[in-house]
Amino acid sequence: MPAEVYTLAASLWWAATGDWPRDYAHIGIDPGKVTAPMLRQIIGTRQIPLRRPYPWPDVQQVLAEVLTAPTDRRPTAAELAQRLRSP
Repeated sequence: MPAEVYTLAASLWWAATGDWPRDYAHIGIDPGKVTAPMLRQIIGTRQIPLRRPYPWPDVQQVLAEVLTAPTDRRPTAAELAQRLRSP
């Protein structure tokens, strides 16, 4: 499911960097004060840019493609795994 692949990509980003993939501070949002409905709306409208620079550029580029893809164009979990094996 596309939402689950988004969550997987976000979790892998966190594991690789120790930080959230979206740069909430860039648009003045305190992620500790955002409710789940607000977060879904913000992410759904792509208002928050991805963090840069990338400490793991090859891995994060693959994850960025998933995190920024429209729901209907996200890969499956198996496709994401394949992309991560050969970025």
